[in-house]
Amino acid sequence: GRRLSLLAGIGHQISLRLENTRLVEEAAARRSLEREIAMARGIQESFLPSTLPDPPGWEVGAIWKAAREVGGDFYDFIPLPAGPDGPRWGIAIADVADKGVPAALFMALCRTLLRSVAIHRTDPGKALARLNELILSDTKTDLFVSVLYAIWEPQTGHLSYANAGHNPPLLFKQIGSEACRARW
Repeated sequence: GRRLSLLAGIGHQISLRLENTRLVEEAAARRSLEREIAMARGIQESFLPSTLPDPPGWEVGAIWKAAREVGGDFYDFIPLPAGPDGPRWGIAIADVADKGVPAALFMALCRTLLRSVAIHRTDPGKALARLNELILSDTKTDLFVSVLYAIWEPQTGHLSYANAGHNPPLLFKQIGSEACRARW
């Protein structure tokens, strides 16, 4: 009986040690994953513009918040070659139809491709058509992205845009002391 009790005590100690080791390893793996996710979020945030256009007479603002630690939502202000009336900007608002790391990776691809096609096109629809061609030919995933892409000429106030499945844009105008909202 004494030997049996001693063996049971040793067995209990071993099982506690094994369980403790497993928990320590799980906690280390969780911390490692959390560091990787934080790093991915930092990379994703680095894709967002660090400064916004600041043309005279205009006030530009933007906000971004991922649904999770990382995700597929993004916006961009792309400096374009000047047009006949001065500086031009490409403006993109997009959302990859998924969440988490897969959406963040697809977002990085889409943003990079959009920047590369936008710089040589003055028609937002043609830029999005080319973006779509590149995404379809370059990816083997079932993810997709909705994009609103506009070309803005601050000097004239002209804005032309194309919408590839994204929410319709809204135009806010202030009239006197009251603000009104109208769809484009």
